[in-house]
Amino acid sequence: MSFLKFRTNAKVENLIGRELITSNTIAVFELIKNSYDAGAKRVDIKFINFLFHEDNRNLVVSTPNSRIIISDNGKGMSPVSFYGLV
Repeated sequence: MSFLKFRTNAKVENLIGRELITSNTIAVFELIKNSYDAGAKRVDIKFINFLFHEDNRNLVVSTPNSRIIISDNGKGMSPVSFYGLV
């Protein structure tokens, strides 16, 4: 399996389109929907290095080292097709 790493921030909506992606939450939701569009039967979401808020244990806070990893078993783009080399 190949992995493609990329970083994003709150300005991702400017790159993708303001009307389609209006928040980071919707951006993650769209990535999950893309997994199902690729025929995935399973989607795994891992939250790494997130903290619980000191005053409210139901509130989760990100840190500079926080990561969300979304992986699936769908048939999607290869790294070659992603970079337009085919």
